[in-house]
Amino acid sequence: QGKPIIFIPGIGASIQVDEPTLLSEFVASNHTVIVFDNRGMGETTVGTKPFSIEQFANDTAGLLDVLNIEKADVFGVSLGTFIAQELTLNYPQKVDRLILHAGYCGGNEAIYASGQALETIMTLNSPQILHNMTAEQQAMILAQIMFPPEWLEEHPEILNTVIQLAPSRSASPEIIQQQGFASGTWKGSCDRLANITQPTLLIVGDQDLLIPAANSVMMAQRIPNSWLVIIQGTGHGMMLQVPNEFSAIIQTFLETAK
Repeated sequence: QGKPIIFIPGIGASIQVDEPTLLSEFVASNHTVIVFDNRGMGETTVGTKPFSIEQFANDTAGLLDVLNIEKADVFGVSLGTFIAQELTLNYPQKVDRLILHAGYCGGNEAIYASGQALETIMTLNSPQILHNMTAEQQAMILAQIMFPPEWLEEHPEILNTVIQLAPSRSASPEIIQQQGFASGTWKGSCDRLANITQPTLLIVGDQDLLIPAANSVMMAQRIPNSWLVIIQGTGHGMMLQVPNEFSAIIQTFLETAK
């Protein structure tokens, strides 16, 4: 019950792997929580339209229309932040407050993954490789770039959770590749960020290898009414690494930003 908040997942993710601590706290704080699979993921059909960030944003707007929700808080994670930006810029009347976790604004101004992180992304976007890997093998690779190495060594049990994030559990490798292509061909929003007038929270880990924290710093400088939170010692998997701290920051933003 309460004010709607829609959660837009990252690449290769479905509603089966959404962070339970965070979502349960949204419910407890009197929010109507909406989670869904992007086209081609989980229980959502591929459809007939080409994959693109703009199309994913159109899909999200269409979902809100079907649910008769005029305006919602929007929470995007990783790939979901790209979709959330396009949704906010193209359908500003539908977005109340905006949360962007571990994102960038794309195009030539974004700072992209490099080194081992980039190689891992390429591996997990390759149908030929994914078809020959088990979910456990995918999880091992994914965990190494989602968490700082020292933390991962101290918390080997997190692998049991990361297995649920293995791309092949949510969609075919070909669909994962199409999502990656949509991300890679997105022209970005860097030159339009000043048009986002909704209260916005950018939250990122200082050791995020997949989408470096410098992206959130740059975006916060361009989005009026924005908050920037950088959590020390955390990576791209921050929601799993420090779920209570992460949730507390989100709740503080939602309670404060009007």
